[in-house]
Amino acid sequence: MGDGALTIVIGLGIVMAPLLVMAGWFAAQRQQRVDRLIRHTVIIETTDARTIKGVLVASYADTFVMAHAVYVGVGPDGGQTEFQLPGEVWVPRGQVSFIHKPSLPDAAPSNL
Repeated sequence: MGDGALTIVIGLGIVMAPLLVMAGWFAAQRQQRVDRLIRHTVIIETTDARTIKGVLVASYADTFVMAHAVYVGVGPDGGQTEFQLPGEVWVPRGQVSFIHKPSLPDAAPSNL
């Protein structure tokens, strides 16, 4: 390998190392945000527009695990319908479009 090629390889290493460190940091931050949702009710929207609501019980590198899960869909009358999904539901991360933590309904004023 010539001096010019060696210089290019070293230069690429110097440029790529911080980028790889940053990518790892962003992945760790994303995982920490998801870990805060464990034991909370969440809504997962999949990439094929399916909706699953349940308690997030585990988050792995490739899968989310939900308990007390309900499939939320459109019923024959066009209204919203829910189907209980027995056991645990394992949703591959690659099929997750987004995760939403619904807010609690506002408490009624105590003077009513």
